This record gives sequence, structure tokens and C-alpha cells, in this order.
Amino acid sequence: MPIAALLGLALVGLVGTSWFLNRDALQRAVEAQIRAVTGLELVVNGPIDVSVFPGSYVSFHNVGLKGADTAGPALQVDVLTANLRLLPLLLRRFEIADVMMLRPHIRVVRDAAGDSNWTPFVETIAKAMTPGAENQVSFSEIRIQDGELNYEDGTNTILREAASGGLPDVTIQGLNRQAILVEKGIAKSLEPYIAKEPDFAKDGYHKAMLDLGTSNGAVYGLPFAISLPVSYYNMDMMAKAGITKADQLPKTWDDVVGLCGKLQSAGVKTPLFWTWNITGNWFLQTLMWSQGDSLMKNGRFNLASNAGLTALETMKKIFRGCNMPNYSLADAQKSFAAGQIAMYFTSTSELGAIERSKGEWKLVTHEFPGIDAAGPKGLPAGGNAALLVTTSTDAKKVEASWKWLKFITSGEGAADVARTTGYMPPNKAANELILSDFYKQNPNKETAVRQLPLLREWQPYPGANGLAVTQVIYDGIESIVVGRANDMPALQRELQEEVTELLAKK
Repeated sequence: MPIAALLGLALVGLVGTSWFLNRDALQRAVEAQIRAVTGLELVVNGPIDVSVFPGSYVSFHNVGLKGADTAGPALQVDVLTANLRLLPLLLRRFEIADVMMLRPHIRVVRDAAGDSNWTPFVETIAKAMTPGAENQVSFSEIRIQDGELNYEDGTNTILREAASGGLPDVTIQGLNRQAILVEKGIAKSLEPYIAKEPDFAKDGYHKAMLDLGTSNGAVYGLPFAISLPVSYYNMDMMAKAGITKADQLPKTWDDVVGLCGKLQSAGVKTPLFWTWNITGNWFLQTLMWSQGDSLMKNGRFNLASNAGLTALETMKKIFRGCNMPNYSLADAQKSFAAGQIAMYFTSTSELGAIERSKGEWKLVTHEFPGIDAAGPKGLPAGGNAALLVTTSTDAKKVEASWKWLKFITSGEGAADVARTTGYMPPNKAANELILSDFYKQNPNKETAVRQLPLLREWQPYPGANGLAVTQVIYDGIESIVVGRANDMPALQRELQEEVTELLAKK
């Protein structure tokens, strides 16, 4: 039979299969194969999409994968797509070729012995992924797209491990996530250890930085890697709008929006991305501090202020005036590095990754724009602090943990972090002595250091609902990004009421 005829029959077979496919049987078959490969049970909470022609796949939305003995899912996936092998499908057999996971969220919990909830699955996955006669089921690959681990995940993990008795000795947490660990007695005061260090110089830290780890007058966290919001510019693209020198770069958000129009007229499809989705609240605090105000004031949510309304209106102006797409953080960074975005406003912490991955175009970082020409009156410190959370009674182990904290936050240890990332060292000696020549050779990494006088607290939200507050703010800002919210005074009232209610709950 001619090859063309065979292909024609195969095509007819695929089309016919799409009409008579038993979707329940397909789901059960895919679930069984994923269970065989991973040892995890598939829990589908959303719709299921099935395609046979032209592509053969089944997609599960809002999926949890959990072990039989675990309370919650070890892995939560927005969309899990199993691509099917074509020839078995013609014979009404369902065999997975490979699996793609879109936006997976991995939950890792360790017990007191150091074993995690993933321990039983690792060996199973490794064995199944290796083709062999003994394996009835094997996948060629498992691909992950846009997976994220955020500050909130890290905090939740420590809270769970504290409850289960499986705490590590040291944890690194977002600066705005320290407070809850201090409140719950998980983080240890570092004052006794500092007092025993005759050569430990608190003066080596910028006071504003050291204050970031201070609660009730005691140091609990040593700032590890500090970031500030900065501006990133693709100068090759900026030239299309007549910007060729650093002193021509925008000083205000009105300047930025005006440049967006010029860039779009010059054929630039995506003139800007503003990483509003860094934890959902960092850049809202940025716009508040820029005006000399704060999002939390005297223990109360302060979005109902004039500064709060200005912050929301500024976001709307930027998002709508620049036709900003709703990218994930990972996609935005990749697009900017690929030379597809002209202006990128984000944390200085991304600088190292962008420099390593960008194409052959000129990158310039610059100070963050302000609401007015005077520039920002303050900017929130981002980044992390290292905390001692050990429950060990082994004095040598505790001492080793303390020595490690010291090393990574002072002198050469902190300088090494700055050399390989965009983060700033929390120590004056690292910035002013060790890295003085480094900044001359790497001016893009000095931008954040020039903004140090503007450094302000990345404020936490007190009480048990701090993470829920962050999610409410995230959802509110997202509604501006995607165009659901147009009335900023109404959104201001809604967010103020929701957050105030959450903060009132104990």
C-alpha cells in the first residue's frame, strides 16, 4: 500500500478516534500511568481538555498530586498536560509520551529525621524515567514551565515544620516575613551571640539594614541579600525614542508613559514591564514610600490615604498607558533578556541573571522614577534575612549555625553574593572597601547602592492573616493589570475594607 494511503488511513483513524474516545477511560489510564511513574495520586479539581487531532494530548486543570500517606498535595499544578503516543492511540491504547507541568507549586515538608514528603517518590521517579525491560511505563521527559517558589512559600514551610518538629537550623526569609516567626517564638534572638563576639561590628551594617532584622529592640535576623527597585533599559530600543544617554532617561512615571507612546510609534510592541507581581505588594509599598508615606501606619492599613489613591492611579496609568502585558515574572525576565522589552522595572536582584542571559544589546540600569521630578522619597528594601531557628541542644551544631550566619552577612561572604547577583551586601565594609573597584567595573550593579539613602522597611502585615492580606493586595493589583478594575477610588475602598477586616482577626 502506498505511503500516502497509509497516512490517509492514519488520519481517518485519528479523526474517528476523536469522536468515539472514552474520556473516562482516558483519564483513568493517564492517572494510572502517572501513579506508576511518580508514586503520586492525581487529584483533578478543574476541567479536562482532550485533543486527538492534530495534537494528541489530555490536559488537566488545577491538579494536585499527593502521596497516599500525606495530608496535602506534594505538588500543585495549574495545568498538567500528558502528550499521548500516536500509534497506540489508533489501537485505542493510551500511552503517555511525555508530561508538561504549567506553573507547578512544590510543597516540601521535612520531619525530625530530615526526610521530606518527597522522599518516597524520588526513587520511583528515577527508576521509571529510565527506560528498561522491567519498566512497563516510562516517560521520555517531564517538562516544567514557569514554576515558582516565592517568599510566602518559604514562610509557610517553616510554620509547618515548626508544628511538626522538623525545623532546620537556619532559614532565609523575605524581609517582610520575619515578624511572624518572631511572634511565634520560632526565630531566636541573635543578641546573645553578638554579645560574645568581640570583633563583631554592628557598625559594619547600614543602620537601616540592621533595623530590618530588629524586633522589640533585639536583632533576630541578619540581612543577607538586600535589593531595591531599579530601572533596567534596553538602550538599543530606547534609541528608537531618541534616548541615547543616561541623563535622558525618565525621572517620573509620566515621563515613562510618554516614552511608551514614542516607542510604540517606533514599532516597539512591548515598551514596558513593571513587575507588580513580586509577592503582590512590594511595588505597592514602593509607590507609597516614594511619596513619603507608608502602607502600614500605627498598626493600621493606610491605603485609604491620598497617597494610597495616587499609588493605584499611578499603576493604572502605567499599565494602561503602556499596554503592559500580564506576564509571569519568569516570562517577563526572559522577554527582557531576549531584547523584546524596552523598559523593565524590577528588583536589582534580577541583574545577575539578566546579564548572563541577555542578547547583544546595551543594558543600562538607572535610578527608579518618582511620582514627581524630585524623585522617590523612599524605597522599600527587598531581599532576605538569615534567621536562627534551630531546636538543637548540640552546642557545637548551634555554634556552627551562628558562624555560617556571620559569614554570609559580612565581609567577603556578602561580597560574593553581590558579585554574582544584583543584591547589595548588608555590610558597609563589603560595599565600601571590598567592592569599591568591583562597582567601578560593573556600574549597573552600583545603581542600587546609590539609592541606599532611600532605603525603607518592607513592611509586614501583623497577625495570623499576614499572608492572606498579601493575596488580597495581589488580586486587587491584578484586577488593574487585566482591565477588570477601572474605578480606582472604588478599588481603594474595597482593598481597605478587606485588609482591615483581615487584620482585625486574631
